Amino acid sequence: MEVDEDQVRIFDARDSVGADAELAELFGCGIEEIQQLARDSLPSGPRSDDLPTLQDIFTCPIFTKDYLPAEAEVRRLVALGRSGQAMKRLVSPGLAASNEQIRQKLLAKFPPSPAGKLQRTALPPTPEIPLDVLFQSLKSFPTGSGPGPDGLRADFLKGFVGHSLDSEYLMTLHRFIRIVVDAELPEGLRPWMAGGTLVGVGKVDKSGHPVALDQDMVLLQKDVKNAFNTVHPHEFLIDCRQYAPASSRFAEWCYGAPSHLVYEGELYPSSRGQQGCPLMMALFCLVRRRHAEEAREAAGSSPPFEPEYADDSFSGGRVQDVLRCFREEIKLAEKYGFSYDLSQCTLYLLAGDEFRGDVSGFQALGVRIQTGTDIQMLKAPVCGQTPFMKELCDGKIVRFEQLRVSIRSMVALD
Repeated sequence: MEVDEDQVRIFDARDSVGADAELAELFGCGIEEIQQLARDSLPSGPRSDDLPTLQDIFTCPIFTKDYLPAEAEVRRLVALGRSGQAMKRLVSPGLAASNEQIRQKLLAKFPPSPAGKLQRTALPPTPEIPLDVLFQSLKSFPTGSGPGPDGLRADFLKGFVGHSLDSEYLMTLHRFIRIVVDAELPEGLRPWMAGGTLVGVGKVDKSGHPVALDQDMVLLQKDVKNAFNTVHPHEFLIDCRQYAPASSRFAEWCYGAPSHLVYEGELYPSSRGQQGCPLMMALFCLVRRRHAEEAREAAGSSPPFEPEYADDSFSGGRVQDVLRCFREEIKLAEKYGFSYDLSQCTLYLLAGDEFRGDVSGFQALGVRIQTGTDIQMLKAPVCGQTPFMKELCDGKIVRFEQLRVSIRSMVALD
């Protein structure tokens, strides 16, 4: 499918009257309404006769700010029947403060890509997407799901499509999705739609997500530093082409060249992966699996217990087997664009005081050594002594008390 040059002009030349006329025709309103809406959407507020650029639109507060305070968001979630998320929101630390320190921390998570690593690849057409697959995918979005870069919520699209595969709106959406997955959207949109808005999220704690017995048995909890935001697109696009061909052209369109990140109205380049992108979890898992398999092959063996969930991974087995494989993973990590935060990796000596293995190799790497079996995986306690379990339970009780106080304060306001 060829892209109509006039349609490209809608996005790439917003200062032309012709583009406004086309937009007015698309939305069934007058040119004056389109122009006024454009002016009112500017981050700096309405201004004379200037029309917004793409930067104005995608840095507009409606795209980059969450207007709902905690109480209003809780009420919205309850009304949607999402009580679990409402309770989490009540005790959430909220967003991090907006200051220079936070800005620097956020930007540090997006390192530039080495020269030559970003490459656009010619790909074959994507497979056909059955209409019923699109229909079921749209219906799978939970009520109240947030919008994507275009600002449209899934609820809005579901309402238009209705309950029939014969819906003309579904047919229209299907044609649009074909344009998206075939990477035939206007190039001027790419750095914006493939980019995102930076938001600093507060943290309650920085506990690790650290499983196994003989006198030399260990469990290594591995910490990949800033995983999603550093992995090389060149690597995960290889896996996307192999395992997800229907998404490969769109993924290439998003990640084959630098895009924009927006923070407090300022633009910053992004040339690697992006945490929060719906594609990123699956693509990172694929490339992380290939990295681990390559390391095992180089090591000649692998530990018997190696559960993984996205960037959280563990190796359990005899200390020398775990060390040998981990060293190979460290060597290969740079190829894939990520690295281990060795000071946050933890080696658990599962035999406790009876442990008789050699941990000097891990000590040389700077890995933390912990004697005993007070272990969490994905913040869930797996095993541990009574004081450890009591501390975890005490923390939960504190959270429940915070929740109770928050609910009472909301009821009092009513």
